[in-house]
Amino acid sequence: MLMAAISSVVCLYTQSDPYLMFAKPEEGQTLTDNARYEGFCSDLAALLAAKLRISYTLRPVLDGKYGAKMDNGTWNGMVGELIRKVMSVMC
Repeated sequence: MLMAAISSVVCLYTQSDPYLMFAKPEEGQTLTDNARYEGFCSDLAALLAAKLRISYTLRPVLDGKYGAKMDNGTWNGMVGELIRKVMSVMC
């Protein structure tokens, strides 16, 4: 099985309600890592990671964009990071 070779993935996102939002901590609680997020994409990433027995990290896309082809032929945003293999999955 191809997935057996993968143990960890980086999931890029752009914050977009209700797909991915910052979770609201309970009073006195500090949220860290993937627990900082909630929404459809967060839930889906957690379910897939559990099913595939891998770990994952949710990380915002560096330039905050989905991706567009630029004048020099390269891509920005999530698409660019995927092409450059900076991350594994787009959320």
